[in-house]
Amino acid sequence: MKKILYLSPQNVIPAIDGGKIGIYNPIKELAKDFEVYFAYIDSSAIDTSNVYRAINVKPLRFYMDTSDSFCKVFKNILESIPFKMNKYFSPILLKKLIRLVQQKNINMIIISHAHMAYYALEIKKVCNIPIFLREHNIEYQLVEQYAKYEKNFMKKIIAKWQTCKTKKHEISLWSKFDKVFFISNNDFNEAKKHIDVTNKKYILLYDGYETKGKILKREYEKNSFIFTGSIKTIQNKINLCHFIDNIWKYFLAKVPTSKLYITGNTDEVLRNNIGISMEELSKLNIYNLGFVDNINRVILSKQFFISPTLIGSGIRIKVLHAMSLGVPVIVSEIDFHMVALFQDMKNVILYSDKEDFIQKIEKLQLDSLLLKEIEDNAFGLIRNQLSWKNYADNLIKEIN
Repeated sequence: MKKILYLSPQNVIPAIDGGKIGIYNPIKELAKDFEVYFAYIDSSAIDTSNVYRAINVKPLRFYMDTSDSFCKVFKNILESIPFKMNKYFSPILLKKLIRLVQQKNINMIIISHAHMAYYALEIKKVCNIPIFLREHNIEYQLVEQYAKYEKNFMKKIIAKWQTCKTKKHEISLWSKFDKVFFISNNDFNEAKKHIDVTNKKYILLYDGYETKGKILKREYEKNSFIFTGSIKTIQNKINLCHFIDNIWKYFLAKVPTSKLYITGNTDEVLRNNIGISMEELSKLNIYNLGFVDNINRVILSKQFFISPTLIGSGIRIKVLHAMSLGVPVIVSEIDFHMVALFQDMKNVILYSDKEDFIQKIEKLQLDSLLLKEIEDNAFGLIRNQLSWKNYADNLIKEIN
């Protein structure tokens, strides 16, 4: 049995968000056909090694503080690798990984995120084995988007500097790996501006999601919408605030019985990041559900799932999640173009502005057959084409 060393910048247990799910499920699937060693950086005191062993994955946990600070950013002036990637490097971990590859006769390395690229490149110099990069996001796009919306002058200047540094470094990495996997059409189209598109080493490989055997029957609250995700992350904060100000307030004026539910945040986090009191949110029919025990049940209880992405890269796993439950998903243009298989008013609902949003929701509320068709098609797309099994089959084909 061939052996894989899989490198991750984070512990993915529990797999409760898109970033973690996008790593957990591939290693789980790969462990069915390969001997998988999973090396990850962790800043938590909780050891989850037994959870990995339960899915036949051999964990290597390395403790490191990867929190941001001004001092770390300032030091990056003298470093060649951009701050967001350089803070994950440790010469001690590198030595451990080289020793592991040599002792266990590892056949190949897969990394998620460009943050871990330096380890793979250095190991290849010593051990000369194939290395593969899964671009979870195009990192320089995220930094660039952050710079665009950051209002603090000093932070904006730093972000613009890091955008240039990250872009130059990340693009240079792509040519150094044996194969590079991009997980969305948005990312692949961006990469095409800087790569030789005829080179077969650059591959579009969508992430997936698991489905049940059949679509679940559900009872939901009419005119209810749900947004999931921590707004501590700058992307979610900007996305949600923009949606409330530019879409929701106008829609609510048109359909005052509508309700927007939010999960994954405390009241304090909502207040501090949205800048609106809980009383004011209530007047906008926005309700915080906090952290829920059964996210599937909560999503199923709402009529629509909202993904109002204004900034973001990669693929929104939460969109695939809601679709796998047969819940109609309303997506922004960025989300719509991340998967070429998405079809407006066929398996997702695309909105471009507040008028488009209002018009399509009103149409669906009057046409229950069309709404049911979208639900069925969404479920079928995940089950038949965007499952983790399909992902693993295609990945194994490429790395073999």
